[in-house]
Amino acid sequence: MAGASHFHVEELFSVDTGLFADGVEWCPIPSFQQYLACALYQLNEAEPDSNNGTKVSVNNTRKGGIKLFKAELQNSKTAAVERLHLTELDYREMSGVLDIKWCQHSLNGSPVLAAVDAEGFINLYQLSETQNAVKLLPLNSLNINEDCIALSVDWSTGLTERLVYYSDSPHLIVSDSRGKISLCHFHNGSELKSVQEWHAHGFEAWIAAFNYWQPDIVLTGGDDCRLKVWDTRTDCTSPVIVSKRHSMGVCSLHSNRHHEHFFVSGSYDETILVWDTRQMKSPLFDANVGGGVWRLKWHPDKESNFLLGACMHNGFHILDTTAMLGSENCKKKFESVFQYQGHSSLAYGVDWCRLDVNNFPACPEYVVETNLGRNAKKTNIVASCSFYDHLLKVWLLEER
Repeated sequence: MAGASHFHVEELFSVDTGLFADGVEWCPIPSFQQYLACALYQLNEAEPDSNNGTKVSVNNTRKGGIKLFKAELQNSKTAAVERLHLTELDYREMSGVLDIKWCQHSLNGSPVLAAVDAEGFINLYQLSETQNAVKLLPLNSLNINEDCIALSVDWSTGLTERLVYYSDSPHLIVSDSRGKISLCHFHNGSELKSVQEWHAHGFEAWIAAFNYWQPDIVLTGGDDCRLKVWDTRTDCTSPVIVSKRHSMGVCSLHSNRHHEHFFVSGSYDETILVWDTRQMKSPLFDANVGGGVWRLKWHPDKESNFLLGACMHNGFHILDTTAMLGSENCKKKFESVFQYQGHSSLAYGVDWCRLDVNNFPACPEYVVETNLGRNAKKTNIVASCSFYDHLLKVWLLEER
């Protein structure tokens, strides 16, 4: 762990996920924000032939799934110190999972999680909370492309807090390993269908995301080093905008839900770019973070302009965008203000928790008065996961 002197990190919990971990998502919905989903993906190569030591001629298989955790405060058994404890509640085994996203509002009164897998499926799960158990119940699934890997998924519900954007029939966007994009529609409480498909990239389409302020607009990035903008009100035979600013594959895109015109992109070229949709000839700002940028997450609170990045070979970074978002003419350098190096393998999954550290529920058998974060001006809970060491960690970031 390293970083600026006014930041302090305390590791709260660490768990071995068993299989390789590549995605984490805190539930964004009030009353369910203590739940955390973790995506698992592992490639099992063909076994050596027992006769001559060469590999048998069978296809490699991919396995994985989703683990659901609940975070609670509890006292340590060895000291009178409070810690955040993760309890595994459910495990849904399936083909390797490449990406997961919660819908930003409830559907039919319950949180819904979307997961895309190595067999080309988008799978929807409903979080069921009863007195006896909390589980992810299968809601629906759809094969968006045979003989491909579904690589990313996003919901059109990024501006849920603005009621005009609330929808019981949201859309999802899925990208795949053949460069195709699929626009899907969730309706009638459980039905899922593909409503539009198009070929977007010459190689893997690593990422697809909505412009949350204008959900008809879709952003995509691929291994062809292209960032593209599409208008789904057309037949999508050609993009509205094509950017060649990244020099390697574009892996991450995220629209800012608090500032209408801004989004970020990340790439294997180790750079993060900040874009303004009103002028796409060149990015507003760029930062080199020393590792391929797999995921980017704007902070969910309007009061914070932190940007969180999972940077593969160089840990997890936090960048402060306050100056650039506060003034279009600001020339302040865009750079990482904190780096978390608590993992020893590829940094793939990361997410902000919506709950303050003092607002987590306490384990029933404990009475907890937490001291966590009391010396900080601001606190943030972050979950991160890494690949080959299959670790999931939860840490407290204090701004002092």
